[in-house]
Amino acid sequence: DNVIEVNTKDKYVLAEANVSMAKLINTTLQCGLIPPVVMEFPDITVGGAVNGGTLESSSFRYGQLSDTTLEYEIILGDGEIIHASGKKQADIFYGISGTYGTVGLITLVKLKLIPAADYVHTKYYPTTTAGNNLELLKKQIQNKEIDYAEGILFDKSHSVVITGKLADNKTLPIKTYTKASDPWFYEQGKKVAGGSTIYEELIPIRDYLFRYNRGAFWTGEMVFPILHVPNNRLTKFLLNPFFNTRKMYDSLHALNISQRFFCQDFYCPVENTLKFLDYTDKQLGIYPIWLCPIKPSINAQKLSPHDIDTQMLIDIGIWGQCEKQFIDPVGINRKFENFAKKIRARKMFYAHSYYPEEEFWAIYDKGWYDSLRKKYHAEKTFPDIWQKVHVSGKYKEYFWRGVLRVFLDTLKGKHLNT
Repeated sequence: DNVIEVNTKDKYVLAEANVSMAKLINTTLQCGLIPPVVMEFPDITVGGAVNGGTLESSSFRYGQLSDTTLEYEIILGDGEIIHASGKKQADIFYGISGTYGTVGLITLVKLKLIPAADYVHTKYYPTTTAGNNLELLKKQIQNKEIDYAEGILFDKSHSVVITGKLADNKTLPIKTYTKASDPWFYEQGKKVAGGSTIYEELIPIRDYLFRYNRGAFWTGEMVFPILHVPNNRLTKFLLNPFFNTRKMYDSLHALNISQRFFCQDFYCPVENTLKFLDYTDKQLGIYPIWLCPIKPSINAQKLSPHDIDTQMLIDIGIWGQCEKQFIDPVGINRKFENFAKKIRARKMFYAHSYYPEEEFWAIYDKGWYDSLRKKYHAEKTFPDIWQKVHVSGKYKEYFWRGVLRVFLDTLKGKHLNT
């Protein structure tokens, strides 16, 4: 979990796989640099970001974090250590994205860096329908002046497009989102979406990069009714230690209640995004929904969700609850997996996958994957990707036992082993 080197001349960082985004940013910012793509949760690790195939609001320009790497140190299934790059053992260099440790174990990452700034000049554009939001989002990502872009749909008639540009000036109000007294970031977007004027502010760079940490986007709102606690600014302030993403994910695992929620990200070709959003509205009616544009892969990252032949992808983040999810969590997820296949969308494997094995390999290139695993001695050492991500049925919950465990570990300042 060490940052080995920050090279300011050639603009790269060498980081071990277990370095968190927070540690990575704190180190590179001391040299006036940041990675082009930084995950929005500070506890996501460098190795996890590569293996998982991850994106953020700069991905319309840079793709996934894996598209900004230069080299990996990888331990193979037979114990050999290799150094792979786009020029040397390129098949595993590109192919390891989205494989979740089933091809080899990444131990060191060489990652590109770009010049940082003190702030992100953030603009909020109120929009109405999903169609209006998507059109403005497509227009904004053509603007070479911006560095970040995303959209949030709050319901069928209220939404917002949010853009950001690295900036050092202080001519605008400065707003933070990491203190207990701050609003959750999405609340600012919701406030603007309810009006008719563009709003601008400066956000300190760390606050912007980890703007969704408090409340885990907006999923923290679902905690209050579960615990029968009133939802207001005071309770959010008092319960702030429980509402960072690491603690919320700890809780989700400790209570084993993840199937109470529909929690999925789908990378969808931009030309099919409205179809997907219409299907989501009719099947689930869950809002808010996150829209994040991402450049598709141009290399063979065949298990990565952005390995789709199109000009631009939109990551559609759907995280919430509805009656259909309560009644039949497996069935509603299977419906979305089938629909995604029809419109060439792909899901991220961090979430539940319910594909039968034969159906899974009808989507992904099993011949390529098996060949890569055989070449790099993974077959007898690591489980394959379907075995690792497949969910077979409904979970048994451990609610109050989990609540007690999370509470006691929070008092001790511990993270659960998840």
